Amino acid sequence: MKEINDFRIPKESEYNAEVETTMRSNRSYILKDNKLISHKNYEIGGQVYSVNSIFDMSSKRTAEDNLKYLMLKEIEKVS
Repeated sequence: MKEINDFRIPKESEYNAEVETTMRSNRSYILKDNKLISHKNYEIGGQVYSVNSIFDMSSKRTAEDNLKYLMLKEIEKVS
């Protein structure tokens, strides 16, 4: 039996109505002090999760710089 926290979309043959759960979300954006704040609420099986993402609009970093930073952080976790 699949765990309840497995939120992949199942293939038809894997569908199990006993484990079915719904997910609803909404998103809002706030621009404040040269930062874009993306706030998203997810409701999964009656539990609400909030996620904030903050983007510095005046940053000179490129997407490549940001990706490199995230990859280095993941490497640090492993070692």
